This record gives sequence, structure tokens and C-alpha cells, in this order.
Amino acid sequence: MKESNFPSDKPLMIEGDIFTSLYEGQKSFNIREIKIEENKASVTIQFANSLYEKTWEDQVLLMKDKDWKIDNVVFKGQTVNIKSTKEILLGLINSKS
Repeated sequence: MKESNFPSDKPLMIEGDIFTSLYEGQKSFNIREIKIEENKASVTIQFANSLYEKTWEDQVLLMKDKDWKIDNVVFKGQTVNIKSTKEILLGLINSKS
């Protein structure tokens, strides 16, 4: 990014919602399905943003150590170039400084 024509720009999605597949975020949600296998769980959540008249589903992946923790959010509903929250964060970590 520093070598681009706009070196002071922020990385993609840094100001948007990185925990759902709609950049503008959600206003409400409903849990649609929960699947648990040993120390892993998958939760399908239906999100809605009434301002943009959008509804979609994303998948929250959890891991159990002592307690349940979010491991990743896989973007399912909106057309996005990035597949998950983990991909966004790894991209920021691995970007050239």
C-alpha cells in the first residue's frame, strides 16, 4: 500500500464491519442453526440491515478451549472478494509495512 499512488489510504475494510459480509454491518440478527461436534461448533446466522434493505446469512465458527470462542466468520450472503474475517485480519497482518 505504501508503494501505491495513495500511500496514506487505509487498508480495505478497516473502517467497515469485518464480522459480517455486508460492509455496512447489520441492524438485527436471528440464529438459524447450531451444529456442535466435540470442541467445534458452526452457527448459521441470518443478518438484516433495514437501511440497505438487505438480508443474508453468514456462518460463525467456534472452538471450545475452556469456553467457546469465535474462531472465524465465513461470509456466505453477500458478494464479497474476501471470504472471512480471518482472511481480512491475516491480510492486514501480512501487508507490507
